[in-house]
Amino acid sequence: MLFRKIAPDETTPVYQMGYREWSKGRTYKQYVKENQKEEDKGTRYVLVDGSDNLIGSLILISYEICLADLSLPVFGLGSFVIIPEKRGLGYGKQMLDSCFSTFQKQVPAFLLYSDIDPSFYYSFQFKELPAYQQRYAKSVCMLRAEPAIFKEVSKLPVQQIPAYF
Repeated sequence: MLFRKIAPDETTPVYQMGYREWSKGRTYKQYVKENQKEEDKGTRYVLVDGSDNLIGSLILISYEICLADLSLPVFGLGSFVIIPEKRGLGYGKQMLDSCFSTFQKQVPAFLLYSDIDPSFYYSFQFKELPAYQQRYAKSVCMLRAEPAIFKEVSKLPVQQIPAYF
């Protein structure tokens, strides 16, 4: 398995994977248009097998969270998806482990909005932010950071936490 930046010819199949999961009543064209905005803010990565077949995808978007007199760089982790026939086989874990080992030295924290059972992310050291920082009923905001950073971020007003991306 290889975790790497998406190749241009993989964009359409990745959008199709995402659309199957998150169409939310939109047409495919609307979904692609909205997701192309993410491409301007972040970088999409894929997990591929030895034959270069797509297994999964995610996007990392750079944000900064202001903590008192410090600007905390954070990667927002979004659109994390594994193809249905590979779910439950450890590929999601492998993809996230590869992501964190590649980027954890660049940023001290990762933020995501979980549309699945948040317990999936606990083994990756994600914690749910406090209730007053939760903006969405169906998406739980979670942070992966050292305890001292988590403590400081969890004191912030919800407006300082990046919205769903």
